[in-house]
Amino acid sequence: MNKSKQFYIISSSILIALVSVVLIITAGPGNEDLWVKVYVCFALFIFFHQCFVTLALKKDKGWVQIDLFFLIMFFFVLFWMWMSDMIGLQQIGRLPSTIDPVRINYSLALSLMGMAAFVLGFNLIASGGGRQLFIEFGFKKKWLMLGNIIFYTGCIFTVVYALTVGASAFEGHYEGSDVGNLAVRTMYMLQGIFLKVGIAMIILCKSKPNKIIPDGKLPIALYLVILLMYLILGDRSEFVYAGAVLLFAYVVSFRNISFVPLVVAVLCFSFISSAARIARSFDERSIESLVEVITSEHEEVSVDAGLANISASGLLTLTAVSAVPAKFDYFMGDLKKREFLGIIPFGRALFPQKRSNFEKQFHGTSQWLTWYILGPNSNWGVGSNIIADLYLDFGSPGVFIGMLILGLTAGYFKKKAVTSTSFIFIVVYCYYAGLLTILPRYAFLAILRGILWPLALLWLLNKIFIPKRKKIGVR
Repeated sequence: MNKSKQFYIISSSILIALVSVVLIITAGPGNEDLWVKVYVCFALFIFFHQCFVTLALKKDKGWVQIDLFFLIMFFFVLFWMWMSDMIGLQQIGRLPSTIDPVRINYSLALSLMGMAAFVLGFNLIASGGGRQLFIEFGFKKKWLMLGNIIFYTGCIFTVVYALTVGASAFEGHYEGSDVGNLAVRTMYMLQGIFLKVGIAMIILCKSKPNKIIPDGKLPIALYLVILLMYLILGDRSEFVYAGAVLLFAYVVSFRNISFVPLVVAVLCFSFISSAARIARSFDERSIESLVEVITSEHEEVSVDAGLANISASGLLTLTAVSAVPAKFDYFMGDLKKREFLGIIPFGRALFPQKRSNFEKQFHGTSQWLTWYILGPNSNWGVGSNIIADLYLDFGSPGVFIGMLILGLTAGYFKKKAVTSTSFIFIVVYCYYAGLLTILPRYAFLAILRGILWPLALLWLLNKIFIPKRKKIGVR
């Protein structure tokens, strides 16, 4: 990529970020109909401009890119509801009592600034130059053997967990299951990590650019069965997460997937997702019940309904800016402390904190938002989104800095995946790209679990099982 293109990419990213900052500084009540259109159109401009940067200027091949997947999910979560209302596809209707309508402009400007900050961070780091096929790396047979061990261990954990806890474990919790004791919850997290890391290792080790279907059909078939299980039991976030890891590993190792099949896949998932949301409320969850809902004429089973359900998380940003600082002070990192300890295995048990009775019930923004919206006795959670999560703790400056860091991190792993021949980096890139696909509906610190745990697992495998290369000295 020549210097003029690089200058344009960085300067345009800085300009977009500055415009977004101006928009949030000037955001205030009034003329919501007009300003909503401005924010939505600017968000669409950011996405399509990034498509131009990634595909035309950087010459990255294919639409399966870590930045584009994050941005499209970000738009669906934070802006789709407002866009569908704007074009008459759906009506937002009456807002909940926890929301202050005069904060609509500010909440959308806040989301827009976060989107622009991510793009800025990503473009400052990520390099282009096409897709590299990672066929040649050392000790491929050993990595393949380790990948199979990790994957089938994840399968065993999945079966044991499902038999131990049952379908209640997969009801679509946003932060992983809260069912069972600490050991059971740890098994839930481990099964997800082992399955995703294992399948990425297997597919990467069997890389053949001239083939369409990879060798090793048994682990892929088992993985698809587990994806179907997630969908039947209602854990749609894990379905998307695990599916995206598989998709990125396939594209890195085999061939690109064109634009049309990707769009069809998104539309099909939106349709099936709306059916899965209804089917998971049945007493008996099975593929038959899911098919029954899909084939019914239920008005809430449609592509529009699926996208509307995803975009409902965007209202949490409006809830957050309505509550803070008008009714509550910024938490200044207090909600992140317990969440950070939750990333460490048994961290909250090993490092208990002195907290007031009010604070003890909150392990993160998801629990606080649930308490604020539904009250202390709710038996389900409202989840979170990445903008509301950063805002509640650190305000609008925290949103900009946090999203900038996220963009820098994504750009770094993209650059390492393209330029490095390290097998570990390539696997972590596929895993992290899958996480970023769903991260707009999660809390910010989920990126630590998405990087540290697979990286630690792969580092241990490399340290214990992979022989060290002998350095050739010069005599």
